[in-house]
Amino acid sequence: MEGFRLLRVYPAFARFWLAEAISLIGDWFSLVAVSVLAITEGEGAGAWSVAVTLAAYEVPMALVRPWAGVLADRFDRRNLLVGIHLGQAALTGLMALLAARGDLQALQLVVVVRSLMSGLDWPARAGATRRLVPPEDLLAASAFGGATWSAMYAIGMSLGGFVASYGAAFALAVDTSTFLTAAALLGTLPAMPTKAEGSFLRAARRSLFDLREAAGLAWRAPDLLGAVTAKTPFGLAGGAAVVMLNVVSDQTAFLGTGAATLGVLQAVRGAGTGLGPLVAERMVRGGVSLGRVYGLVAAVGFTGIACFGWVRTAPLVVAAVFLWGAGTGANWMLSAAEVQRRAPDEAVGRLSGLDMLLVETSFGLSALVGGAVIERWQAGAAAVTSVGMGVAAMVVLRWWIPALQRRTG
Repeated sequence: MEGFRLLRVYPAFARFWLAEAISLIGDWFSLVAVSVLAITEGEGAGAWSVAVTLAAYEVPMALVRPWAGVLADRFDRRNLLVGIHLGQAALTGLMALLAARGDLQALQLVVVVRSLMSGLDWPARAGATRRLVPPEDLLAASAFGGATWSAMYAIGMSLGGFVASYGAAFALAVDTSTFLTAAALLGTLPAMPTKAEGSFLRAARRSLFDLREAAGLAWRAPDLLGAVTAKTPFGLAGGAAVVMLNVVSDQTAFLGTGAATLGVLQAVRGAGTGLGPLVAERMVRGGVSLGRVYGLVAAVGFTGIACFGWVRTAPLVVAAVFLWGAGTGANWMLSAAEVQRRAPDEAVGRLSGLDMLLVETSFGLSALVGGAVIERWQAGAAAVTSVGMGVAAMVVLRWWIPALQRRTG
């Protein structure tokens, strides 16, 4: 695999990759634990409770993404990443203590605060990648990062289903240790100063101007705008689909318990998100146009979501979840690589922040819609709603917005 060559050739990138991999495993431990609590033990447990939990994870992150991009474009990205991981470790440790005490309401409040902290990570990570590998290797690094995310997702989720049986406090304690380990590794990276160094207050005052400037840059470059918004349709489809995944896992429990079933199905989805980027990368390198590859991965992912809402036998459920993951993973890899390739260095953090603002807000809103639909009707209706929202977003982004750009010049 090309990614392993990058680990050999670029030692700093190897340490960066290892830090993120360790951190990700712990993340999925805690997500399974909190999701299981929401579906089985929280007040008003059920689809709506899961939807609110997912929104608590995603929406706060989305709200800080653009400002995180401003920070990533103005301050040393290594120092930002170390500080973010130390903050996440402290908050996750507090979550473990609250879980041990059984104070679930306070734990959910800390989830929101940790999500705000987590939202600072993505733009700094995106900006760091391009400092650690040359431009000609960015596509390979993005594909390898997507495959790593998927592998850690699969490992973390499958183990998380097992670890959750020992309680949420234990899973969160494991997550705390992974953040501390990642922070130590990130501290060994070379400094990554930016051209726009300055005080925090100055950056905060200029944040709205900087964001507007980055958005204007994307609007004037149709290909860049397409890259920044490419994840949004999958966000609108994915939120409701993840609520379905939690509900179906609890209802079918074909592995004995809902937690174990959820962990394994999430692992299958993770395996799909690992394979999808690799196939998409080979297609692009083989000469298939980027637009066609985007269309194909959308068809694969949305087909998986649609089928998952209706099938109930274990083999078909597994196949549907795998297709869903493959389409999603490929879409994320292509979008991330295009943003890094087309964005100027001084704006890549803000553009990555806008990218994640769109996808995470759409995911959170989709989760709330999906939870409401499942509570009133069933998972099949949520599947139709999920895919419908995703397809509608693709139509708007692929045809209506480009037409508007041409008219406005």
